[in-house]
Amino acid sequence: MTRSVDRERPPKGRPAISPDEATSIDQVRGFLALLTAATGILGTLSLLVAVPFGDVGAAVLGIALLLFAGWLMLVVRPRMGRAPLAPIVMRVAIVLLIVVVAGAYLEPVLAPAAATAVLIPIAVGLPYLRLPHLRRLVVLIWLLVVAASAAALVGGGPKLPPLVAGVISLVGTALASGLVLFLLVQSTSRLTRSAREFERLTQMSADLAMTFERREFGGRIARHLAEATGFDEGITFLLDAAGEQLIALGASDERIPTVAQALSSREARRLVISERRTLQIDTDEGDGDPIELTALRTAGLRSLLLLPLEAGGRAVGLVALRARRAHHADSRALALARTLAAEAAITIENMRLYEQLRHQALHDGLTGLANRALFLDRTEQALARLSRRPGGQIGLLYVDLDDFKGVNDRFGHDAGDVLLVEVAGRLRRTVRASDTVGRLGGDEFVVLLDDPVSAADVTLIARRIIEALQDPVSAGVEPVPVGASIGVVTSGPGADTAEALLRRADRTMYAAKRQGKGGFVLYRPGLKEPTAAEHDPGGSTAGPRNRVASSRVASERAAGSPGPNRADIGPATETGS
Repeated sequence: MTRSVDRERPPKGRPAISPDEATSIDQVRGFLALLTAATGILGTLSLLVAVPFGDVGAAVLGIALLLFAGWLMLVVRPRMGRAPLAPIVMRVAIVLLIVVVAGAYLEPVLAPAAATAVLIPIAVGLPYLRLPHLRRLVVLIWLLVVAASAAALVGGGPKLPPLVAGVISLVGTALASGLVLFLLVQSTSRLTRSAREFERLTQMSADLAMTFERREFGGRIARHLAEATGFDEGITFLLDAAGEQLIALGASDERIPTVAQALSSREARRLVISERRTLQIDTDEGDGDPIELTALRTAGLRSLLLLPLEAGGRAVGLVALRARRAHHADSRALALARTLAAEAAITIENMRLYEQLRHQALHDGLTGLANRALFLDRTEQALARLSRRPGGQIGLLYVDLDDFKGVNDRFGHDAGDVLLVEVAGRLRRTVRASDTVGRLGGDEFVVLLDDPVSAADVTLIARRIIEALQDPVSAGVEPVPVGASIGVVTSGPGADTAEALLRRADRTMYAAKRQGKGGFVLYRPGLKEPTAAEHDPGGSTAGPRNRVASSRVASERAAGSPGPNRADIGPATETGS
């Protein structure tokens, strides 16, 4: 059966109920049930003794007590969870005090019970009332205690036989003291659970702050929520950008299979996301979402709790908590779970923001390729891996577009931007997914061949890039021609750092330009350094150039995949001779 467990969830626009509020509602509801029973018993007893002994005071008291019990049962209790708790508690406390004072006046034998009963409003109001209201209540209680004492003195003495009066006094005192003790136990229990829940909340916050690895992050969220609600396991899902799929972020146990789920085929989960409701599904009840029931039975599970992850007034995902036996979390556990889920959702949003900022800091804003910092970092990592397995080498290609300034001058900078984006896409499609493509700035691109490669491998990739770039780019009224010169290097002596390797590739790229544009050159020792004119062929009007000089290199990076092949480079260019 699929059912909502949002019994105490506030209407839209009101803040979510906290664990303490959920416990308060449950505890006040339980206290009111006992108070209703106690006043009902004492009222009935008063009426029973009033008739045979002709005690009018006992009769009036009995009727008052029964009316009070009816008011509690029919008016007050149905409002629990629908209205703020403090005003309800205040009204009950005041009416109870009036009944106690009236009882002491109408039936003086109840004076000892009344002395104990005046503690009940204090005990019930202390956890829920604000200090100003509590002060007023204390003053009112003091005044009514004085009035009750005076009433007992002028009440005319007991009109009942001593044995009957003693029984009534004993019952009244027992009921009053029992209610006071019950409230003390409730308060102690509440404080103990609050301390445990605060510890759990701080522990989860600390756990989530210690990792930004997505799968581990999702697993920790699921684990904390499962422990808080008594479920055996859990899976954290995030809503994708389109709002159509739930992507598994992680599970409380790495052995739990996690797959993406389309909301269109998961009605219960769609409701959790769209309406931000908490739903429970149990196989024993059998008439819930058939897809969820089938999945539970297949996995040998019996209960499922779907809890939304809410941030900024919208659901960003959900947590699916599962149990191998029939299990229902109480309202306080559910409230704690919602608090933990809200904390987790905010942390998830912060993680997404962190990832966006990190991506922006490490990627080129125009093409989405790795920027200089990221590319050099990945190159250093690749060189570090090679140092642990001697004998291999990595490759680096420095791709510089030919006559790019002419493209900007003739077609405009918008067309130039379109060309750069298209070149970035072609480079990605030409290399492997494990390789890194970056843009150093302007019309300069770099490719890192990360896996151990040979000179033949890197020259093959260079041929493919030359071929991939030979077709013009559609960027407006007429096609824009594109071509590139490529410097090809592999790691080795004298090029054992990212900066050294990049400088060598830069020098080799200029050698390719000198031998004729639209080709590539494989590095060989003795290549001359590029001249200042080659570094800045357009002078100050050509715009900033991000060449790698001998003293300074920054860093960048990104990834790509395989493409075509072409060999239109002369033998001298290919061999570097």
